[in-house]
Amino acid sequence: MISLDRALKAVLARARRGRLATERVTLLESEGRVLAERVTSDVDLPPFHRVAMDGFAVRSRDVVEAPVLLTVVGTVLAGQVGSRRLLPGEAIRIMTGAPLPAGADAVVMVERTEETDGGKRVLVRESVTRFGNVARKGEDLRKGRTVLRPGRCLGAVEAGMLATVGRERALVSRRPEVTLLVTGDELVEPRRRPGPGKIRNSNAYSVGALVQGVGGRLRFSGIVKDHPPDLRREIKRGLRSDVLLLTGGVSMGQADFVPGLLREKGVCAHFHRVALKPGKPLFFGSTPGCLVFGLPGNPVSSLVDFLLFVRPALLALQGTKARPPWTGQARLAGDAGGSSRLTVLVPVEIGIEEGGLVARPVPYHGSGDFTALLRADGFALLAPGEECSSGAQVKVMPLPGRAPHVFGQVARDTR
Repeated sequence: MISLDRALKAVLARARRGRLATERVTLLESEGRVLAERVTSDVDLPPFHRVAMDGFAVRSRDVVEAPVLLTVVGTVLAGQVGSRRLLPGEAIRIMTGAPLPAGADAVVMVERTEETDGGKRVLVRESVTRFGNVARKGEDLRKGRTVLRPGRCLGAVEAGMLATVGRERALVSRRPEVTLLVTGDELVEPRRRPGPGKIRNSNAYSVGALVQGVGGRLRFSGIVKDHPPDLRREIKRGLRSDVLLLTGGVSMGQADFVPGLLREKGVCAHFHRVALKPGKPLFFGSTPGCLVFGLPGNPVSSLVDFLLFVRPALLALQGTKARPPWTGQARLAGDAGGSSRLTVLVPVEIGIEEGGLVARPVPYHGSGDFTALLRADGFALLAPGEECSSGAQVKVMPLPGRAPHVFGQVARDTR
């Protein structure tokens, strides 16, 4: 049995060696993809002294003694360039986004002015400092500076930034192809009412959603019975993918055929069993072209092992920087279980109290209790021998898409 930290290091080491090839995609296709190139700016940003408010472009020295009356000599809209240089005693009506006219060094907000003589003159009521209400050329970014680095996961902000620096396509890592095999004679699909001794297949949908959420291209092979010929056939097909995920059949029972069949098909086993609860029976192996994870069949165990090991591996295959799947420390608000030998994960609500993260254990009945995760925001990680009483500091691992809430201020009856 291997420790959590050693298991994660073994997974990431092999995932980095299997770094995927690259491809170019349009910016509208880039959501969730991982950048595979360094991007620099081809322009200064802003590319000119850009007006930040509707108002009047002035020489700041002319309005030091405000209120003062100035002559209006023109109008400049966004996308236009002033046709003349501003002279002493003059002002130019100007709109947000327009370049600052030559001779001007500031903008007075329209709310601080009053036009007179049919718009031929303007009364400036307040003074303004040099470059007031103006975004100066290059103050956001200089030409040639790095904007984005390889390994960055792309989203709306990154797509907008790529467009801003003249990119219409991005070089990204290929999406990993992931085959998911859900094993078990006891499983039926959700549309069927389970008969005696049967349960509905939930792992395909929880694990499958997680695969797609981290950029994987999912191939679901349906439920595979605990029958060696069927398992052999589907394992052989699955090993053609970048990643093969199996749920169930990896423990020590009479019908747990998966580890032996994987070895039979040439999978090199790197570890089988992690000092972890839930998630202990995890199998991890590889072939020259495929990473293989055998996840436990219990739904909470399967989800935990995915978050701790498979998700980091899928990100590493795409070139992201390795980060631990847990996030910082939280104060435990309530007693939790523990173990002298295993790392224990406890479902918790994660919230903010008095400026710090707090983790509150939720009612939980073991690795088959998927209902507990509806209320939980993530897990508290209790290291072997760690103090587990209320007030202890623990690591926390949020569930994807869950954000900390402020206890006592957010209604939880809809969760």
